[in-house]
Parts: sequence; structure tokens; C-alpha cells
Amino acid sequence: MTKTIFLEDVDVEHSPMVRAELRPEVIEEYAGIYKKDKKKLPQIDVFWEAGSKKYLIGDGMHRLYAMRSLSLKASPQFREAEAHLLQLLYAPAE
Repeated sequence: MTKTIFLEDVDVEHSPMVRAELRPEVIEEYAGIYKKDKKKLPQIDVFWEAGSKKYLIGDGMHRLYAMRSLSLKASPQFREAEAHLLQLLYAPAE
């Protein structure tokens, strides 16, 4: 389900990190894309963790930081998913 979320309601610190580190050049590139067309990049996958008061990122950390770099307060570019589905999708390969 697509939804508008305030960026301050996303808990980056406790979100799973798919990549070892964020790449500033990617954040800058995505920010440039957002300036031109906010819907050109894929939506950010978020989930609401039980007991938490914020959303966690399942996929899209660079896109979130690009939005923050543009001082956006909220965006409709979020897709809410069930936590157990994201765990299956983004679980480390064994």
C-alpha cells in the first residue's frame, strides 16, 4: 500500500542495512532525480515494527537520504509492507 509518510517518522538507526555503507554520490544522484521528477525512482519499502513508533526501511536508504538532503518533510513515495514479508525478501543468503 502506497502512503505519504513524514521523513521524521522513519527510524534509520534501527532499520536493517542492506549495504555496508551509504554512497554519497548515489544520494546526490537520486536527489537530482527527485528535483526533476519525484515519481521517477522506485518507492521506498517501509514497515511498522510492532512496539515501535516509527517506520523502518526495508529497501531505499539512499532514496531516503536523497529526500532528506532536499529538506523534504514528507513524501508519498513510500510503500508499506508487512514486516515478515520484508524479512523474507531481504534476509541474508545462507
